[in-house]
Amino acid sequence: LALVVSGALWLSGAHLGRSEAIYTARFRTVGGLGVGSPVVLRGVRVGRVEGIRLAPGNWVEADLKIYSGVTPPVRPAVIAASASLFGEWAATLISSEPPPVDPNIRQALAEAEAVGGGKWPGATLPDIGQLTAQASRIAGDVGDITARIGQAFDSTALQDLQRSVKDLAEISRRMV
Repeated sequence: LALVVSGALWLSGAHLGRSEAIYTARFRTVGGLGVGSPVVLRGVRVGRVEGIRLAPGNWVEADLKIYSGVTPPVRPAVIAASASLFGEWAATLISSEPPPVDPNIRQALAEAEAVGGGKWPGATLPDIGQLTAQASRIAGDVGDITARIGQAFDSTALQDLQRSVKDLAEISRRMV
């Protein structure tokens, strides 16, 4: 019985005897982030998502339980992103000093921070499904452009282009 209980506590990520701090992050959307998802700092698991709820003003708030002994970054921000190709998500703690390079992430963090209220700003990266769908749309557009170019350069256009190149070569030969 003791083995089963200790195994259950270990699997649930419970940290008995340690005081843990709970911080709230504000997002427009949390993607696939869910209760129990890991909170990561520089690649190391430092906590877990305790709760997610809708908040006023079309915001989503996520409660992050951070283990004792972990110092959050200066001016903390949270990025919700896919952690693997299998659908797991993680909340990654970053410092918003300096601001992220990605303009979309920078804008989302600035928007969440502008609301105030002592909550950490959060942004969400697109998941692999969204990226795949976008790549599919781009591939379709490239296919359409290729087809149009193919129609513009039919066999007569190619013959005209070859004739023009031969004429240019002849003119160059005469000038030499």
